[in-house]
Amino acid sequence: MAWVDGDNTPLPMAHQVADGMLGHEGRVAMGDKAGITSFLLQRPVVQLEGLVADNLMLRHIQRRDSLNSVLAEYGVDYLVVSLAETRPIRRNGCYEVVAPNPDQAGSSPVMTGRFCSEPIIHFETPASPHSWWHSLALETFVFDVQKEGALSASHSR
Repeated sequence: MAWVDGDNTPLPMAHQVADGMLGHEGRVAMGDKAGITSFLLQRPVVQLEGLVADNLMLRHIQRRDSLNSVLAEYGVDYLVVSLAETRPIRRNGCYEVVAPNPDQAGSSPVMTGRFCSEPIIHFETPASPHSWWHSLALETFVFDVQKEGALSASHSR
C-alpha cells in the first residue's frame, strides 16, 4: 500500500503539534484527533468530546459548563484547538473557543471558553488531495491555559 502521512490530514497536524510541544511539559486537552496526538506526544491527553471521557466530563459537556473552568478542574496546561470549517471568533482581543467543535460533533452540547493571550503555537495543515477525512485544511491553535489563569487572576485584582 503506497500512502504517506499527508494522505490523512489529522496525522501531519498531530506531528506538528507534537513537534511544537517539545519543551512544553504538562497536561494537554483537545477534542477531535486526540488519539493520534496523544500517541505522538507520548503523554495522556484530556479528550473534550466525551468519547473516552469519565462521567464527570460527560456531565460538564451536558451542562455546557465553562471550558475555562473545566480545564482548570482537570489541571490542563495546554489546549489544542484544530478546526477545518470554522475559525475561533475573536472579540476584544480574546479568542472564543467552542468544544467539542460543532462542525465535527453535530448537535451535541458544547462548552465555550475565552482565551485572551495569543496561542503559543499556530499553524495550518494543508488538506491532502487524497484525504479520507476532510477536503479542507486544518488550522490549529495551542493555548497556554496556565498563562490564561494568570491573566484572569491579574484582571480580577
